[in-house]
Amino acid sequence: MGRAFNSFLLSCLLSSAPAVSAAAGAVIVDFFYEEGCAECARVTTEVLPLLEAAYAGSYTLNRLDVGADENYLRLAAAMERFGVTRNEPVFMLVDNRTLLAGYSEIAEGLIPAVEEGLEGSGPAAASEPRPEPAAFLAARIESFTAVGVLAGGLLDGINPCAIATLVFLISVLSMSHTSGRRLLAVGGAFCLASFLTYAAIGLGLLKALRALAYFELLRLAVETAFVLVLTVLAFLSFRDAVRFGKGHRAADVTLKLPETIRDRIHHMLRTRLGRRAQTATAFTVGAGVTTLESVCTGQVYLPTLALVVKSGVAPARGVLYLLLYNLMFVLPLLAALWLTYRGMRLNKLLAWSRNNVVASKVMLGAFFLALAVAMALLE
Repeated sequence: MGRAFNSFLLSCLLSSAPAVSAAAGAVIVDFFYEEGCAECARVTTEVLPLLEAAYAGSYTLNRLDVGADENYLRLAAAMERFGVTRNEPVFMLVDNRTLLAGYSEIAEGLIPAVEEGLEGSGPAAASEPRPEPAAFLAARIESFTAVGVLAGGLLDGINPCAIATLVFLISVLSMSHTSGRRLLAVGGAFCLASFLTYAAIGLGLLKALRALAYFELLRLAVETAFVLVLTVLAFLSFRDAVRFGKGHRAADVTLKLPETIRDRIHHMLRTRLGRRAQTATAFTVGAGVTTLESVCTGQVYLPTLALVVKSGVAPARGVLYLLLYNLMFVLPLLAALWLTYRGMRLNKLLAWSRNNVVASKVMLGAFFLALAVAMALLE
């Protein structure tokens, strides 16, 4: 139903120009504002009275609340056309010639822009067809999705589940006296296996999530569940940050690897890599460890992939996002491996991992919350 409404809205936008009742020769001023915005109120109380005193009857003011989809899309189109990237709470579009962003720019430039419009001395109004709002909306959704994928992959790579495994891996390699180029070879094989295994898991999840698109009720139920679960995960992450920050006890952390899986991972690393680690062995162990670890790291992985699917990107681009996510996921492991090769001692890595818990939990909580909002708003 939401998609049908959006399609209807966009078709209306494309088929009809905005209604403006202006006297002949009057300058049209589009005032894009947000409800409750302090800068918007200042424009209304401080700038518009000056404009009215100087040019009453010579301009037409259109108040456009960007909380409405149509007005937001019109503003997005104007920002794209004028090359404005600043995310200000208030904008003024004067006679389709000049876009002013933010209170300061409006206060300084509104009256001169209206004067130019009345004299016809400003830059010529755009004569090209009005940009398609759907294209701007799609571009913004895709931009948010790309940022979400990159942030999700990096946060997944530094969350306590992955970091605990990383620290144990480095400790096992140190205990087995693996160093120099052999350390890079063994660690590199582990990282490659982690990347490929996690990517394979992600491809399966992407396929399953895309299949849900053919079952509308099931898809809506799953997306609703995602929003609820992400909200709970955000709360638990913030709570973990507070608890661990107070006592620095691992037992206070709720979102972590189950002990049985953690013990299996540690046993695998000790027995397979602890005895003269080999590159081929490291690759096999990396695949197994990543599969087991996904029970915890999947808390970030699955919702991020769901966002990719819901954003409506093409399947090929979805796979590209998947690969970017996995590259960001193994980046912390690669960095730790390189620093160890360059001489970083295990105790420094251990200290960093302990100091990282609170920050990573806060960032994960914020990310879960952002994903929940995005999943709820995207149609």
